[in-house]
Amino acid sequence: LSQLAVPLFTGGEVRGVIMLESQEKNAFTLLHLDFVSRLAEHASPALANASLFARLEEANEARSEFVSFVAHELRTPMTSIRGFADLLLGGVVGPLNDQQKGFLNTIRANVERMTTLVSDLNDVTKLQTDRMHMEMAPLNFRDVVEETLRPLQAQIDDKHQMVSVQLPDPLPHIYADRNRLIQVLTNLVSNAHKYTPSGGTITIAAEVSRNIWDQAGVSEVLHFYVQDNGIGISEADQLKLFTPYFRSENPTALEQPGTGLGLVIVRGIVEQHGGQIWVESTLGEGTTFHVTVPLARAVAQRQA
Repeated sequence: LSQLAVPLFTGGEVRGVIMLESQEKNAFTLLHLDFVSRLAEHASPALANASLFARLEEANEARSEFVSFVAHELRTPMTSIRGFADLLLGGVVGPLNDQQKGFLNTIRANVERMTTLVSDLNDVTKLQTDRMHMEMAPLNFRDVVEETLRPLQAQIDDKHQMVSVQLPDPLPHIYADRNRLIQVLTNLVSNAHKYTPSGGTITIAAEVSRNIWDQAGVSEVLHFYVQDNGIGISEADQLKLFTPYFRSENPTALEQPGTGLGLVIVRGIVEQHGGQIWVESTLGEGTTFHVTVPLARAVAQRQA
């Protein structure tokens, strides 16, 4: 019986052994030893990387569960705080003076900010761990635009801004998750509203196009964009826009609340749809965010 054993070293520690056996006496030579030693050199880092990957997966799983737990546990108390603040502002317990109203409005605004932060953290974690569920189906993009604008219209009117919707007719169905696409459009329109001065214009437009942006994607997409004539984004900031927690140093932009996660989530959702997102902007003149999503008929053709 012959045996040849070569240890697998990782970080100075033996993590395994390559063992060869033969029924023949003196079956292994120095050539066999050299071959197995070279094999061990390649196998050791592979095993180490596999171990690190498994630990990373475990860490991501734990992080996802923790963020989901925190989001769930915070949702109830934050809803209660906001609800009671609204009741007090509504005069349920009697009239309030201006100072009391100011305090309650501050409480409510900070609860809203906390709710947004928790929701954004939850979505980012889902995207990073590939746990964001999508309910994909044929959709009418015009309905998505209407559902997006309905809750935002009062804020837009308060700033005396105008929204111009330019959609082709007829408009073929897209293939997307309704709620997630509304989330994408809401974020883009909200940003346009926040960073556009009073009296400005927000344009939502779309066109059916051949997919020139992704040769590996479906053949046809809906290319839509949200354009404003607001403060614009510098070239340096454009390079960092889709970085988690990034906030521009522009003093005007810093006046607006935000988590620095919205566009990260938007890009993740768009890419999960098989689409693309990019930005064009000139500082002081305005910004345009472009998005593509697949047409339902193009998806059906690919699946056929």
